[in-house]
Amino acid sequence: MKIILKKADFTDIEFLFYLRNIPQYYKYYTHPRPVEWEEHINWIMPILLEVDKRDLYIIMADDIKAGQIRIDYTADMAEISVALVEHFRGKNIASMALEKAIEKAKKENKVKTFRAHVHQNNIASQKLFEKLGYQIEMQDGAWIKYVKNV
Repeated sequence: MKIILKKADFTDIEFLFYLRNIPQYYKYYTHPRPVEWEEHINWIMPILLEVDKRDLYIIMADDIKAGQIRIDYTADMAEISVALVEHFRGKNIASMALEKAIEKAKKENKVKTFRAHVHQNNIASQKLFEKLGYQIEMQDGAWIKYVKNV
Protein backbone atom coordinates (compact mmCIF):
# COMPACT_ATOMS: atom_id res chain seq x y z
CA MET A 1 0.00 0.00 0.00
CA LYS A 2 1.34 3.41 -0.98
CA ILE A 3 1.26 5.92 1.92
CA ILE A 4 1.59 9.65 1.26
CA LEU A 5 1.24 12.62 3.60
CA LYS A 6 -0.67 15.48 2.02
CA LYS A 7 -0.70 18.84 3.75
CA ALA A 8 -4.30 19.45 4.81
CA ASP A 9 -6.14 22.12 2.85
CA PHE A 10 -9.63 23.56 2.62
CA THR A 11 -10.93 20.50 0.76
CA ASP A 12 -10.18 18.38 3.84
CA ILE A 13 -12.29 20.32 6.37
CA GLU A 14 -15.30 17.98 6.20
CA PHE A 15 -13.17 14.83 6.36
CA LEU A 16 -11.35 16.13 9.43
CA PHE A 17 -14.67 17.07 11.05
CA TYR A 18 -15.94 13.54 10.45
CA LEU A 19 -12.74 12.00 11.82
CA ARG A 20 -12.79 14.22 14.94
CA ASN A 21 -16.34 13.22 15.78
CA ILE A 22 -16.08 9.43 15.68
CA PRO A 23 -17.24 8.37 19.20
CA GLN A 24 -14.88 5.42 19.61
CA TYR A 25 -11.98 7.81 18.91
CA TYR A 26 -12.90 11.01 20.72
CA LYS A 27 -13.30 9.12 23.98
CA TYR A 28 -9.47 9.04 23.99
CA TYR A 29 -9.03 12.74 23.20
CA THR A 30 -8.11 15.48 25.66
CA HIS A 31 -11.61 16.87 25.13
CA PRO A 32 -13.64 13.64 24.94
CA ARG A 33 -16.77 14.94 23.28
CA PRO A 34 -18.06 15.69 19.80
CA VAL A 35 -17.40 19.18 18.46
CA GLU A 36 -19.82 21.43 16.63
CA TRP A 37 -19.08 22.65 13.10
CA GLU A 38 -18.34 26.22 14.26
CA GLU A 39 -15.87 24.99 16.89
CA HIS A 40 -14.15 22.84 14.25
CA ILE A 41 -13.89 25.77 11.84
CA ASN A 42 -12.47 28.01 14.58
CA TRP A 43 -9.84 25.34 15.32
CA ILE A 44 -8.87 24.46 11.76
CA MET A 45 -8.76 27.86 10.07
CA PRO A 46 -5.58 29.12 11.83
CA ILE A 47 -3.89 25.84 10.88
CA LEU A 48 -4.89 26.04 7.22
CA LEU A 49 -3.96 29.72 7.07
CA GLU A 50 -0.61 28.81 8.67
CA VAL A 51 -1.14 31.18 11.60
CA ASP A 52 -0.70 28.34 14.13
CA LYS A 53 2.65 26.63 14.60
CA ARG A 54 1.30 23.23 13.57
CA ASP A 55 1.42 20.87 10.67
CA LEU A 56 -1.70 18.97 9.74
CA TYR A 57 -1.42 16.14 7.22
CA ILE A 58 -3.95 13.91 5.58
CA ILE A 59 -2.75 10.33 5.40
CA MET A 60 -3.40 9.06 1.89
CA ALA A 61 -3.44 5.27 1.44
CA ASP A 62 -3.51 4.38 -2.25
CA ASP A 63 -5.05 7.81 -2.98
CA ILE A 64 -7.81 7.41 -0.36
CA LYS A 65 -8.05 9.61 2.73
CA ALA A 66 -7.17 7.23 5.55
CA GLY A 67 -6.59 9.59 8.48
CA GLN A 68 -4.66 12.55 9.79
CA ILE A 69 -1.47 13.44 11.61
CA ARG A 70 -1.09 16.64 13.58
CA ILE A 71 2.21 18.03 14.82
CA ASP A 72 2.20 20.88 17.34
CA TYR A 73 5.52 22.70 17.65
CA THR A 74 7.15 24.45 20.59
CA ALA A 75 10.67 25.85 20.82
CA ASP A 76 12.59 22.58 20.68
CA MET A 77 10.07 19.77 20.48
CA ALA A 78 6.92 18.60 18.76
CA GLU A 79 3.85 16.79 19.99
CA ILE A 80 2.48 14.36 17.45
CA SER A 81 -0.94 12.72 17.19
CA VAL A 82 -2.59 10.42 14.69
CA ALA A 83 -6.10 9.21 13.86
CA LEU A 84 -7.19 6.72 11.21
CA VAL A 85 -10.54 5.82 9.73
CA GLU A 86 -11.48 2.43 11.19
CA HIS A 87 -11.19 0.59 7.86
CA PHE A 88 -7.46 1.48 7.70
CA ARG A 89 -6.53 0.46 11.24
CA GLY A 90 -4.34 -2.58 11.84
CA LYS A 91 -2.61 -2.33 8.45
CA ASN A 92 0.65 -0.63 9.53
CA ILE A 93 -0.52 2.63 7.93
CA ALA A 94 -0.21 4.71 11.10
CA SER A 95 3.39 3.66 11.74
CA MET A 96 4.43 4.31 8.12
CA ALA A 97 2.71 7.71 8.17
CA LEU A 98 4.20 8.67 11.54
CA GLU A 99 7.70 7.82 10.35
CA LYS A 100 7.18 10.07 7.31
CA ALA A 101 5.83 12.89 9.50
CA ILE A 102 8.76 12.62 11.91
CA GLU A 103 11.23 12.84 9.02
CA LYS A 104 9.46 15.93 7.66
CA ALA A 105 9.47 17.63 11.07
CA LYS A 106 13.15 16.82 11.62
CA LYS A 107 14.12 18.17 8.21
CA GLU A 108 11.82 21.20 7.95
CA ASN A 109 11.67 22.30 11.60
CA LYS A 110 14.86 20.84 13.12
CA VAL A 111 12.85 18.93 15.75
CA LYS A 112 14.93 16.68 17.99
CA THR A 113 12.32 15.58 20.54
CA PHE A 114 8.85 14.23 19.87
CA ARG A 115 6.14 13.66 22.43
CA ALA A 116 2.79 11.91 22.36
CA HIS A 117 0.08 11.93 25.00
CA VAL A 118 -1.91 8.70 24.92
CA HIS A 119 -4.95 7.83 27.00
CA GLN A 120 -4.26 4.89 29.31
CA ASN A 121 -7.15 2.94 27.75
CA ASN A 122 -5.96 3.48 24.17
CA ILE A 123 -3.93 0.29 23.90
CA ALA A 124 -3.58 0.48 20.11
CA SER A 125 -1.90 3.90 20.28
CA GLN A 126 0.34 2.79 23.15
CA LYS A 127 1.53 -0.16 21.08
CA LEU A 128 2.01 2.07 18.02
CA PHE A 129 4.24 4.62 19.77
CA GLU A 130 6.20 1.94 21.62
CA LYS A 131 6.78 0.11 18.31
CA LEU A 132 8.22 3.35 16.91
CA GLY A 133 10.71 3.64 19.77
CA TYR A 134 8.89 6.08 22.03
CA GLN A 135 9.60 5.64 25.74
CA ILE A 136 7.20 6.31 28.58
CA GLU A 137 8.26 9.59 30.16
CA MET A 138 5.57 9.67 32.85
CA GLN A 139 1.92 9.05 33.57
CA ASP A 140 -0.27 11.98 34.54
CA GLY A 141 -3.70 10.75 35.60
CA ALA A 142 -5.28 8.97 32.64
CA TRP A 143 -2.52 10.13 30.26
CA ILE A 144 0.70 8.35 29.41
CA LYS A 145 3.31 10.76 28.13
CA TYR A 146 5.71 9.28 25.60
CA VAL A 147 8.95 10.81 24.38
CA LYS A 148 11.37 10.04 21.56
CA ASN A 149 14.66 11.80 20.90
CA VAL A 150 15.87 11.68 17.32
